[in-house]
Formats: sequence, structure tokens, C-alpha cells
Amino acid sequence: MFNQKYHQFNTFYNHKFGFHINGPHARAFETALRVKPKVIKTLDFSVDVMKRFRQEIPDVFLIGRLSVHPQEFGGNSQEARTKGREFAERILREEVNREIHHVNGRPIFDAWESLNEIFPESKEAAVQRLYDEFQVAFGEKMRAGGFEAIAMNLGSGNGRGQQWLELYAGTLETYRYLGFHEYDWPSLDRMHRMGLEGKDEPHNRVPEVGEGRGNDGMWCTLRYRRIMNEGIRQKYGDKHICIITECGMTQGVLGYMGGKDIGPWAKENTISKNVPEGHVATPIAVEDYWRSLLWYNSELMKDDYVMGACLFVTGAVGKVEWDTFEHLGPIMERLESFQKEVPLDFKPDSAPLVSVSEDSRQPTERMSGLFETAPATPKSVSALVELPVDVPTSDWNYTIEHGQGLSLLVGDIGIANEPIIITKPSGRVERITAGSKAEFGKGGFECYANEVGIYKIKFLGQSFDIPLDGKFAKIIFKQEIK
Repeated sequence: MFNQKYHQFNTFYNHKFGFHINGPHARAFETALRVKPKVIKTLDFSVDVMKRFRQEIPDVFLIGRLSVHPQEFGGNSQEARTKGREFAERILREEVNREIHHVNGRPIFDAWESLNEIFPESKEAAVQRLYDEFQVAFGEKMRAGGFEAIAMNLGSGNGRGQQWLELYAGTLETYRYLGFHEYDWPSLDRMHRMGLEGKDEPHNRVPEVGEGRGNDGMWCTLRYRRIMNEGIRQKYGDKHICIITECGMTQGVLGYMGGKDIGPWAKENTISKNVPEGHVATPIAVEDYWRSLLWYNSELMKDDYVMGACLFVTGAVGKVEWDTFEHLGPIMERLESFQKEVPLDFKPDSAPLVSVSEDSRQPTERMSGLFETAPATPKSVSALVELPVDVPTSDWNYTIEHGQGLSLLVGDIGIANEPIIITKPSGRVERITAGSKAEFGKGGFECYANEVGIYKIKFLGQSFDIPLDGKFAKIIFKQEIK
């Protein structure tokens, strides 16, 4: 679930959420040292605190951003490259980056961003090409100084893959890490869902990673997936690692309808009443926001080229309105409770199999005990269940393995390019194409399965009711030859 090409994690979690710390914030620092997120982005460079992060969370990917105003990158090619180098040199001179503060022979910070949300995707091409030159010069200087650089970091809902290939060729060649900001309102899947459920727009669909309906969504959250698969990954393969350097919920995504850049805990809704899907009761209920975060995480976990997503904000400092985004408190309490550590080599299907009852409707006492008492340890526990098919006349059967780990349902129907419809316990329908996850077989598939209850799986005229407990499950379908 993590690409280890450039940065080595010792372990990974069942989520990819990291911290976005706006400035000196004692509670955020204490929480980070306790939770030990894999990715931390901060606008604070206190040497003592950052050194503690590096010492106590040795595999953390620590990102800095130096906030400057105005954000200038020059009016011609020479100026753009000069300003890029000068900005990098300014960052390299920061006290926290001095060699005397290195920990175990390595700098405290891993990477630095350049400028932040510099302009929208509609900015004239000539200006964007200048920014490409700025980023190239900045990135080259930072790499020479021993740090990675993170490119782009445009505002939420900006960017297309082909546009980046045309205007940011130098950046894509120079950088390993690309940054994205992803927000939505009043749920993190609002725009994505509207795209899937809207009118057919084949020209906006994204092959392989899209669902093949509506316009495939991925316009606010999951924008990174759209951008990367609109030509960038096709050209560069796995060269780039994506980091969601800001994510969360803001009314600002509906700014064209009056929405201000205020977060889920704001008491007022500034969006026009003419937008019923956005003009909702505020503040957002904690449980509703948490469910949105779980959905977002379930998608992030599917893409190994995504390192993490920094929750904006986890330690609000500065503007009063930043408090409306604060994730410390109920959300962080839920994240801490949810978080489990799993080793990078975790393979749920590699453990010895234990036979369990063939009852397809109710878990036996033995099965219930296995899943309720299994400790959250790196070792996997799995069970093989031989179950009868749903329809007596069917000539299909299946085996299913359960285990500790990510809340995924993976499997294989043995035939590629066939539609699979999965109805989850909540009634939500997910449409998948067999063979989209070839690592599980010719007809391999995968979906998130954190809900507890019956999952109805339909394909090739077959229908199966599969009881799942919110943990990892692998199901293999086979057709009997009679």
C-alpha cells in the first residue's frame, strides 16, 4: 500500500492520514509524538521539536513549507529560474537545516514545498510555463542541498494530466514528489459522486481507474488519480509519488456560490441556498465527517503511489478561521482508535488456513471468537470457509479467506472484462470490472469492505450473499465443469 521506491517506511498503518501543522502548537506536537503519523507537513521549524519528531518517529516523511508573501516567480525565463534558486537557497539557510542538527547523519526534514496554491489551472499557458521553470530551478537546488522538493500544490480542483504534460514537462522530469490539495463539501465524496451519477461524458472518463459511468468523478477529492492517469503515469510509470499536502472539508469549494474558506466546524453556512447539496446544517456532525474520512482513506489505500494525506489542519495557528478546520479533538480521537500498525510484508493469504463452519449465513461461535479477540499484531490470522452457492441450480462455488488487516474485499472470478456489481450492507452499489486487479488473478477485483454485514456480489447471472465482518477477505469463485 506504500511505494518504497524513494522513502523507506518501517511499518505502515491501516490509513494514510498525516498531520498539517500550521505553526508552533504544543498539543499538535504532543499528539504527533503519540500517534506517530507517517507524514507530517509543518510551517513551523522549531529545531528542538522537529529533531524530536525525527528521533522518535524515525521513518516519518517530514515536509516543510516556508510561507512567503507575495509569492513571486518572475516575469521571464531568466527571472523564474533565478527566483527558484534564490527561494531554495533561503530555505537551505534555515537553522533547522544546518548540518549540526542532523540526526543519525541525515537532515531533520525530508522535503520542502516551494510556493502554495500559486494560481488556478485557467492561468494563461505562458505564465504556467514560467512557473515550470521556477519549479525546475527550485527542485534542482533543493536536491543538490540534500532534500527532496514537492512540486505543484495547486488549490483543490485544479489540474489535468495532459495540461501538466504540456506545461510542466521540466517539473515532471525533475521531481519525484507531486503535491495535491483535495477538499470537498459537505462530504468528501460529493463532487465525485455527482460525477458518477451525472450524464454520460465519455470524453471525461479516465481509462482503467474510472468506473466507466457519468464522467468518472474525481474532480475534487481523488483529483490526483484523475491527473496522474490522464497521461502522466502512462508516460512515466511509477516515477512519481503523490502526497496530498492538504485535505479536508471547506465551504470554499463552492466559492462561486458564496462559500467562504471555512471548515466543518464553522457555525455559519455561507453557501447560497440555491445550492441545496451545499447549503446544509452547520457545523457538520462529527460522525458524518468521520465517515467521509473513512471513505477517502479507503480510496487512498488503493493507490500505492500515494504516500499520505495531511489533514488540514492538525494544530491550527494563525487565522481565526483555521480553528474551524481543527482535527485535534473528536476526529483525532477516532483516528487514534481506528489506527492499527501492520508490517509492510503483511500478506493475509500467506498464513496457515483454519477450517471453519460451512454455514454461509451466520458465523459460528468459533468464527466470531476469532475475529472479535484477534489482537492488533503484525501477525496475520486467516480462515478458509467452504460455503455452498446461493442458488441451488448454480454450478459456481467459492472459497473465502478472512484475516487481520486492511478492510478490503479482494477476489477473482476467473474471467476478465466482466462487470461485477457489489451491493454493500448499507445499500451502496459499487461496479467493478473483473481483471482490474490482475494481482489477484485473471478476473481479479478489489473494493473497500469496512461495513459489517451481507455483501451481495453479482456477475455472469450469478448472485452470492457474502457475510463480512469489516476486515480483510479474499474470495475465489470457480465454475464447476459438469
